[in-house]
Amino acid sequence: MVFVVAHASALTDVQAQALRNGLKWLCGRSPQIAGEPAPFFTDAVALLGLALGARFLQGDEMTTTSRWLRAPWWRGRDTTAWSTN
Repeated sequence: MVFVVAHASALTDVQAQALRNGLKWLCGRSPQIAGEPAPFFTDAVALLGLALGARFLQGDEMTTTSRWLRAPWWRGRDTTAWSTN
């Protein structure tokens, strides 16, 4: 849904604020559950929607969302078990 809203050519102030609030809420949550990536991180379309929504809003939302998507706990982890190959 974020992708559809972010892809629109123009958002009303109410829609932009709803997107801003949603990104703020999500980025306030931990990207992991019990030390493992939250299931959300396997949904490529949702992640793309977040990135596009944040890009559309620019400013603090883009910076905060980018940092959240590149969570430091990813670095140095063996992610080969997550591969679908």
